[in-house]
Amino acid sequence: MKTNTKQGRPATRFARFALATLMTLLGLMGASSLSHGQVIGQQGVAYSPATDTTPAVLRWVSKPLGYYDVEKSADLAGWHHVSTASGPALTPHLTDAKRPWVGTASSFDGSRLVAIATNANIRTSADSGATWMESVASGVRAWSCITTSAGGNKLAAGVKYGYIYTSTDAGLTWMQRTSDTTRNWVAIASSSDGTRLAGAVQNGYIYTSTDSGVSWIACTAAGMRNWTAVASDSTGLKLLALVNGGSRYRSTDGGATWIRIPNPLDGVVNGTDYSNSYVWLSAVSSSDGSKLISITHWGEIWMSMDSGTNWSQTSASGAQGMASISSDMTCTKIVALGDWRSRIFTSEDSMKTGCLSSGAFDQYRFVSATMSGDGKRILVAEANGYLYTSTLGDMAYVIIGQPGSVPAQQFYRLNKPGG
Repeated sequence: MKTNTKQGRPATRFARFALATLMTLLGLMGASSLSHGQVIGQQGVAYSPATDTTPAVLRWVSKPLGYYDVEKSADLAGWHHVSTASGPALTPHLTDAKRPWVGTASSFDGSRLVAIATNANIRTSADSGATWMESVASGVRAWSCITTSAGGNKLAAGVKYGYIYTSTDAGLTWMQRTSDTTRNWVAIASSSDGTRLAGAVQNGYIYTSTDSGVSWIACTAAGMRNWTAVASDSTGLKLLALVNGGSRYRSTDGGATWIRIPNPLDGVVNGTDYSNSYVWLSAVSSSDGSKLISITHWGEIWMSMDSGTNWSQTSASGAQGMASISSDMTCTKIVALGDWRSRIFTSEDSMKTGCLSSGAFDQYRFVSATMSGDGKRILVAEANGYLYTSTLGDMAYVIIGQPGSVPAQQFYRLNKPGG
């Protein structure tokens, strides 16, 4: 039951008392001990709302709003935003000049990061983005795609109308792989150990490597297509590839054979042939390959829970256009970029609910988003600007007040799955 409080109490006194009570409560029980549907009340007292949408008094908000800082005592799983505004707290990294970034990649724990820009040296970070180093050995090239092993030591990058380059020491040195002719590489994916690679060529084939990029084999069974993306499970055997103006294709044997995934509208529908009309743009796979996500340029997000056999569309993002998508190893925590006014969408429950930024980043144009495998860190690249990082812990802050005292878009609610 919700506790009653006296009205007319000075705001500063109330906030100070409530904050102290909350911190005591969190210290005694921890946020993770709250059960499903509970919300912290005005003075740190937990109560169960009548419905999931009942307004609560105390909510979690992102750090930039600058209210009361409370150390996060548990992971953020289960805390959901209740509207379509706000979003992750992004930290800009201004130690480098503005650059035309095009791609990013992260190690499993997010400690090692790598970013590529057009006609520039590759940049790497070994401290979760706090500092960045220019990899002069990579060379100034028209980089187009980048991937990394789970440990962050094995890297592979593609060049537009060029070669594949690999590194085994986190970007300190690079090897040009000239086993084949130059190609228009547009996407590349890696197994967790960096041994198996899959690369996509625009208006060409999918190519795979089983020796960390030393040699490559064309997957002729998939055909020559206008490929845009490729995703891999941790073994490198289960692959998902997307076509701009076509369909999606999946493989379970490392690219030897492929199965076409029917489009949501397939064949001729009301006189229009939809077989080759979808602008599939970006894809992601869980580490075991059981969960797959693919997005279209127009903002449609499709998810499969059975390795690509069946698909369902989610409208959780509310986005009107998409540019990039990434997830943790289980496809539970997800970050996606909308290419219209650079909306940033985050979800922590496989797209059932989510948070879509509104207006905060209108002045930017983000082109690439990468989430670490553990789901704790995000790296975002601006088209002609800077790199930004975010730690989900940045969102573990609270504000205390009467219902309606702060804009609703700043509110978070606890909805512990299975609690």
